[in-house]
Amino acid sequence: MSEAVVNLVSVEKMLRHFSTLQRKPHSPSSGVSTTYDRAVTRAALAEDLHLFNAGSDMFRISTIDTQRERRLVVEGTLVRPWVDELRKTWSNSGDALEGRSLVIDLNNTTVISREGANAIFDMMREGAKFSCGGVLTRHLLKELAHRCHARLNDVLNERCAEK
Repeated sequence: MSEAVVNLVSVEKMLRHFSTLQRKPHSPSSGVSTTYDRAVTRAALAEDLHLFNAGSDMFRISTIDTQRERRLVVEGTLVRPWVDELRKTWSNSGDALEGRSLVIDLNNTTVISREGANAIFDMMREGAKFSCGGVLTRHLLKELAHRCHARLNDVLNERCAEK
């Protein structure tokens, strides 16, 4: 495997592929008696891919201001020490909104650590709205919204909730 960062889209494709695997022995006529002794679970694969990505620490936050919203575009790996940078940027971005909404865009986030999920949860409790594209990120936001006693559509910005 190359040293390039595996993005969430690739992870989702791998998860779909591995979730369809079944335990099948080779044919007895081949003389090889190997069998899947261990079923690959989604959680195990996700953990392995997270460990693979742990060496890549690219992170960037871009601010995009429009008339309707201020969008914080989070790209790369949301792991320590970048979690603190996101918290600080989000806190400072709330100043001078002038009636605009503040959206945290997670479409280009490749890895979210436990600390990153906790930061997202804290921002969610304080009323942050999110934008996401991938199934895994959407699932994480759904679980965090449930912990906040909210629905997923309540924490997604309008355009993301319509999808």
